[in-house]
Amino acid sequence: MKTNKKTQKKLWVLLAAAMAMAAMPAANAALLAIGPVDPANGFPASVMDSTGLAVDMPTPVIGDGFTPPTMIFAPPDAGNAFSTTLGFDGEAFYAYADSVFDTATMGTFTAVFGVEATFEGGVAINGTQVVMSRNRFRLRNATVAGDYTITHPFGTKVVTVTQADIDAGNGLNFTEDITLWHLGATVTLVGNYDSFLKATTLAVGVDPAAWIGDGATIGTVTGSPTDNNAIRIQGPPGSGLDMTVADQWLVSGHIATAAPPPPAPPAVIISPAPGATLTEPPTTFVLGPGPVNNTQQAVWVGTTAGGHELAAEYVPNSCFTVPLPTDGQTIHVRVWSQVNGVWSSDGDFTYTAMAAAPSVLLHPVPGATLVGAEQQFICDTGVGVDPKDHAIWVGSTPDGFDIAAFFVKGCGKRVTVPTDGRTLYVKVWSLVNGTWMSNSYQFTAPVAP
Repeated sequence: MKTNKKTQKKLWVLLAAAMAMAAMPAANAALLAIGPVDPANGFPASVMDSTGLAVDMPTPVIGDGFTPPTMIFAPPDAGNAFSTTLGFDGEAFYAYADSVFDTATMGTFTAVFGVEATFEGGVAINGTQVVMSRNRFRLRNATVAGDYTITHPFGTKVVTVTQADIDAGNGLNFTEDITLWHLGATVTLVGNYDSFLKATTLAVGVDPAAWIGDGATIGTVTGSPTDNNAIRIQGPPGSGLDMTVADQWLVSGHIATAAPPPPAPPAVIISPAPGATLTEPPTTFVLGPGPVNNTQQAVWVGTTAGGHELAAEYVPNSCFTVPLPTDGQTIHVRVWSQVNGVWSSDGDFTYTAMAAAPSVLLHPVPGATLVGAEQQFICDTGVGVDPKDHAIWVGSTPDGFDIAAFFVKGCGKRVTVPTDGRTLYVKVWSLVNGTWMSNSYQFTAPVAP
């Protein structure tokens, strides 16, 4: 692969960044599926997280919002018939987790993660359904301006609190809502709560096969994609808020009883099929679309797992062509995708390189008695042999070339042979992986009338 110095530098930056990312914990993955629509409420019947765990939105919602087991929702509006049918008004959560704890110097900190069913205007009106994922962090009594670092089960968030925020009585007040689904169509599967936390303790009598959390019991959780099932907040210098940590959560979510199976992931490499034996030395690979919201793809190609001595390049149009060995060895391909600015591997795949072989004589039929002095010797192209890299010897002895010795550009050569009935020895030569190799044949020369 030929590259200029600027491109080569970019490729090596990619290699270094990708290797660094491969050593880090996995980023929060995308949801696997949303839907189908439940005609009873106009919302997706279920939402499936990145691990294949699906939660649903029954009609009406289950529980009273306080007594376990219960979903978390806004009370229905008795004056709104649709709200009464749903069992909630402005919002109800498919999956919900919050941690509320006291800090040493600034009062109560609240963290909320959820996937919620809601409406465009915040009021239960059929035809305005929306599904969003939410992160919310609040520390109302934050009294020092600066950056507050929140380390949570899905990563780290730095929230800047200004003096104006403090003067307005808002303190730290951050909410991020991402629209996942709107009026029957999935907008994105990449939200900010894509792997649901699951309570380790439920109230007596609550079925753990039916609930990820009972909506009332506070305790520890599992499910963090970063193996951090706690939350920590650290304030700016001078705040006195130094790494307050909590691992107690309230979790709610009703597990879907008839969730659709997770969709089959798209092929990472469409062609050649992974595991195939390749048939061309310059091989063109076609990649699949990659993960949701990927903005760039790249590949490594080498002779060892994770190797990239054969190719290391960006793939802007889903396909790339790379010259490969023709010695039958195993070829390793690693595909990379960039999602939200982070490079991660989509998988490793292996192929068997084509095994180069010398050309074979097709005509005349080996062993035949030739007819006529003018003979057209025709061979196939061999395997992995350049058409210009052929030669032919014709001799009166094995390995001899007293009658003819030619380089052959193509697959055929006309040779004038003796007409005295002698044994003719023919060698067809091919340049295979830098070495001349041959196949040998015998014929009986024609006899002149």
